[in-house]
Amino acid sequence: MTDRSLSRLLRLPLAFLWIWTGIVSLALYPMADSLALVAPLGLPEAMGRALILGGGGLDLLLGVLLVVGWRVPWVGAAQLALMAAYTGLVTLFMPELWLHPLGAISKNLPVAAATLVMMALESKRG
Repeated sequence: MTDRSLSRLLRLPLAFLWIWTGIVSLALYPMADSLALVAPLGLPEAMGRALILGGGGLDLLLGVLLVVGWRVPWVGAAQLALMAAYTGLVTLFMPELWLHPLGAISKNLPVAAATLVMMALESKRG
């Protein structure tokens, strides 16, 4: 397998993941339930909504940028930063999610590794 095909093998499923989470956050998951999820942050409701909608929009944008292959190492770096922020907030305010049986947060670790590999392969392509 070539570096190009390996990169695509990582890039497209990662793009799907980011696009899907954006769609779910923006349109499919009930806002009331989303607000309940971020309630431990102690934000006013309007800020909670902004966080949910902004995060969902950013997820969607980063996924689309991966699909079109726009500056993949930069997009990957933004994804890693966003994952680190999500993971940090969860760790501080909702640490019980680390114990979720479906790996709600622990999945960030292999996703981050896949993102780093994708970025390295894309950087080699130049």
